Amino acid sequence: MAAQSVVPLPSQPHSVAWPTQAWPTAEFAATAGTGPAAQVLAAVDRLWSDTDSFGSTFATMVVHGGQLVHQRYGGAIEHFDRDPEPVGPDTALLSWSMAKSMVHACVGMAVGDGLLDVDAPAAVPAWSSPGDPRGAITLGHLLDMRDGLGFGEVYDATATPPSDVVEMLFGSGKHDVAGYAVARPAAHEPGTVFNYSSGTSNIVARILGDALGDTTGDAGSNMREYLHARLFDAIGMTSATSRFDDAGTFIASSFVHATTADFARFGLFAAS
Repeated sequence: MAAQSVVPLPSQPHSVAWPTQAWPTAEFAATAGTGPAAQVLAAVDRLWSDTDSFGSTFATMVVHGGQLVHQRYGGAIEHFDRDPEPVGPDTALLSWSMAKSMVHACVGMAVGDGLLDVDAPAAVPAWSSPGDPRGAITLGHLLDMRDGLGFGEVYDATATPPSDVVEMLFGSGKHDVAGYAVARPAAHEPGTVFNYSSGTSNIVARILGDALGDTTGDAGSNMREYLHARLFDAIGMTSATSRFDDAGTFIASSFVHATTADFARFGLFAAS
């Protein structure tokens, strides 16, 4: 796999107020020709219309210079237990993997608080047996998804071999997502191979919960308080709700619900 450079995002203007109760807005009308506004709106139009390439789109917000310049909502979210829910500005949508970035943000705060060390071996008791190669995995390896665990991120319930991500979230692992991921065998030396893994994010969430004083099987109250007080409430994500499994672990791979505007708040925070 070829290494790629990450393009730095521009900082947000200091003159633009943080979107607390409402977003600061700006005029962003499309003009004739190929100017930036027209190009952005054309890209949004394609996102909504080209379902073969992008799937179904339910909500779009465009933020430029810290200001809301365009938004669009449509369609309805299917539910198993109730009628389809029309999507609008107040609809709570599912984060899926945006939750991974949220737990990483909290890990950064915990490192700053002196609770975690990214260079230390990951605090996973199941890997502590003499000779277990997983004992060399550090928290940094987990954050980079270079832990070497054999975890299959295949979104197909009929896949062979079976999909670990489907089994973890919806099958035998759903009551203890971190426990399922922790039990995966070593497939590579830590630090040598990148493998996108939802299981890894749930291990990170369990490690953070343990550092905050949660115990396996509780409601994850300390982690929930940290996540909401230090991140969601602090940046104005008032609609955000987080899901925990029966073992008290934040399902950081996938499960935060929030409005489109609140997800945009997190994006703005991450880019600041």
